[in-house]
Amino acid sequence: MLVGQISKYGMEVRYNSSGTPCASFTLIVSEQGQDGKVHDIFVPCECWGKKAEAAGEREAGELVQNRATTSFTLVGTSADFTRRLFIWTPVVAET
Repeated sequence: MLVGQISKYGMEVRYNSSGTPCASFTLIVSEQGQDGKVHDIFVPCECWGKKAEAAGEREAGELVQNRATTSFTLVGTSADFTRRLFIWTPVVAET
């Protein structure tokens, strides 16, 4: 499970040739490193179908939590990964 903020670029919702929606965005996850400093990790994410349509309503900077699977793509000598979301919900903090 990841909890983080949607990056400043927000959601990009597009449709493939068969009309299935796909939402892509970057999730910023902050965690404390061994050096005691907080580090931001930028995680590329995507979701498809009805989840993509719902994701299009989310805004940049919004805090969300999600469960996801990770897919790896080998490109030459480097690996690229994308989180494929299957459950995600906005996090509401009381003020």
